[in-house]
This record gives sequence, C-alpha cells and structure tokens, in this order.
Amino acid sequence: MNRGILIALLLTGVLMGALYGLSPFWAAHTLQQAAQTGDRDQLEEVIDFPAVRESLKSQVSALMLKSIRNDPTLRDNPSANLGAMLAPAITDRVIDSMITPEGMNAIINQGRINAQSQAQPTPRPIPSAASFSYRTFDRFRVELRTDPDPTFLTLERRGFFSWKLIRIDLPASSLGSH
Repeated sequence: MNRGILIALLLTGVLMGALYGLSPFWAAHTLQQAAQTGDRDQLEEVIDFPAVRESLKSQVSALMLKSIRNDPTLRDNPSANLGAMLAPAITDRVIDSMITPEGMNAIINQGRINAQSQAQPTPRPIPSAASFSYRTFDRFRVELRTDPDPTFLTLERRGFFSWKLIRIDLPASSLGSH
C-alpha cells in the first residue's frame, strides 16, 4: 500500500475519533447557546422533550412519596395519602406545560424549575464550575454546580456525532425539598 494513502487513512481515523469523542462537548455548547439566545428551533433539535418530561415526572413523584413517608404527620394521614395518589396527575400536567423550549431555557439558564421559570429567565452561561463526563460511549453528563445543589444534564448519542438531552436531574432544593 502506498505510504501516502496509509498516512491519509491514519489521519482520517484520528480525526474521526477526535470528532466522535468531542461531539458531546459540542452538543453541550450548542444547548447552552440555544438556551442563552432563546433559539426555540435549536432547543427542539437538541432536546428530546418527551424523555426529559418523563424523567422529571418520575423525580417529582418519587420526591413526593419520599416526603410523605418521611414525615410522621403525613405518613398516617388519609388526606395526605389521597393527595399522593392524585398528585401525579396534577404534576404530570404541570411538567408537560413547563417542559417546553421556553421552560428549558429557564431550567438551563437558572438551574431550577418553578412556576416563575417561564417568566423572564436571566440568561447566564453554563457555569465555569461545570464538569463533563462520559457515562458510557452513548451517554454524557454535564454537572452544573448550582447553589446549593448541582443540576445534572444527561445527553444521549443519536447517530455518530449527534446528541440529545434526555434527562435533567434537578437539585432537590429546586423541587421544594430543603
């Protein structure tokens, strides 16, 4: 084989490997830029909204059940137990209405979800204290060090270079647990 072709193949392989490995960092940057500028179309491209909604619904439901189980005054209260049974229907609707491009803009910029999230978020970049890590070859995690607890964003590979946000692990403090 010609030495020039071998070098070209080797360089192409190294370049493809580097692009493959760096692609989630680019996706996180794209997500940040879309949130900062409020680019609805770009947010829709980089976020799997149904997956994010489901992850938040399960977090809120688990938090509510934990709150009831850990509070002795609520644990044996029939009204609290009835409320716990009805709460998922209510929280599901609230989350469905909040996890929109505008709501995601607020969550990414502010690191929290609340009733005011869809108002006017104050744009701020992903904090310099953010850390990035591969969980698997197809899962990547961004830790936003927000006060008092971190917010975690999980991205999943969709194709060779494409990534989508599929999960947000919000700080317990933003979900009402102090």
